[in-house]
Amino acid sequence: AEVRTENVTRVEVVDANTTQQKFRVVTDRSELLADKIVLAMGPWAKEACSQWFDIDIPLQTCIAYASVLRATPFDDPEDPCCVKTLVPWQKDADFPDDYELIVVPRNGSMTWLGDVADDVDPSTLTDPRKWAEHFELSAKHARALLSGAVDLIPSLRDAEIIHAGLKFSGLVKDRRPIMGDLPGLRGAYIITACAQVSIFVGPALCEALIQLMEGDVPSFINASHFDIRRLAEQEGRPLQEGMPLY
Repeated sequence: AEVRTENVTRVEVVDANTTQQKFRVVTDRSELLADKIVLAMGPWAKEACSQWFDIDIPLQTCIAYASVLRATPFDDPEDPCCVKTLVPWQKDADFPDDYELIVVPRNGSMTWLGDVADDVDPSTLTDPRKWAEHFELSAKHARALLSGAVDLIPSLRDAEIIHAGLKFSGLVKDRRPIMGDLPGLRGAYIITACAQVSIFVGPALCEALIQLMEGDVPSFINASHFDIRRLAEQEGRPLQEGMPLY
């Protein structure tokens, strides 16, 4: 595979009414045709995607605190590359409290932890004092995240925090991630961040998305919990093809 890092300026559907539907991806340096695309949706990308595909993704901007650990690879007798853990979603979320997820580290010695704070107004973050407050909080979050991770996975007790920082994250109001196909567009998929989830969920969701794109049913996660269609259903109306989410 070839990895290319370019600024995408437009994505459009080619031959939408045929079985050979493709996507033209235009960047600041080139363009290419793709059979499948994944929209990794953040706070600002939603505006472009809304224009390209006429669909509203109601993301709120939050501050996300993330840590990277150097640790001994997880020890699981069934599979040394996996660990089973419980994902503690926020209590008021419509989600099973004891939902079991197999977390799949793609890199044996690195572990990611993440947590998300309250919604923020991006315009206030140009204030240096606000940044100082957030960075001070990020150190506290790093220690708290590691403590929670050790409770779930004792082998992380001797882990070393090699990075602790913050970033912007885009979340829908129920704080669960979106992961799956984009309604009405064959070959278009979407994935977003999630909140108040303890350990390494992002790569596990990506692994599940890859399985969906290959035509399989994810082997370790119930993808229906993360379907974008739930956003319209939460408003009391099922999502019909071509209708906005909100």
